[in-house]
Amino acid sequence: MVTVGLEEELMLLDAETLDLAPHAADAIAGLDGRFKLEMPAAQLEIVTAPHPTVAAAAEELARSRADLAAAVEGRFRLAGAGAHPFASGSGPLNPGPRYEAIGAEYASVARRQLVFGLHVHVAIRGADRVDLFTGHGEFSERVAGGMKQKGALYFLLKKEPASEPTPLTD
Repeated sequence: MVTVGLEEELMLLDAETLDLAPHAADAIAGLDGRFKLEMPAAQLEIVTAPHPTVAAAAEELARSRADLAAAVEGRFRLAGAGAHPFASGSGPLNPGPRYEAIGAEYASVARRQLVFGLHVHVAIRGADRVDLFTGHGEFSERVAGGMKQKGALYFLLKKEPASEPTPLTD
């Protein structure tokens, strides 16, 4: 069985100037769990649930876009693209311990992460599945994208329970 989930990173724009508006936390305050903050304060994300088809995931994304647009109407505009055409290349980060720690460690590099994308997640369930998991977040993305050393891959196999307990010995 395969499931598909989508994550779309959107720019939050000033409704009049169309420049990036670093107010994502305000924009999604009070909205449900489909809407998340990203590291840049002018970026937010729509996250769909896992779906059995791409069409179903795309339908949820379209509904979520409409709901978000209605929630920010009159205050902000939304845009999805690789990068903003005229905004500064650096911007403030959203609040929170994780983003503050990344900002402290990576300084200006963290504030230059003003790129926006659509991520497609595909989960394959069953015995013929292998995951190489490096964690989550920006640090793990760098690790996974820059692996040069050999690593260990572990297969977890279901073990049938023994018919009788095996006694422990020294």
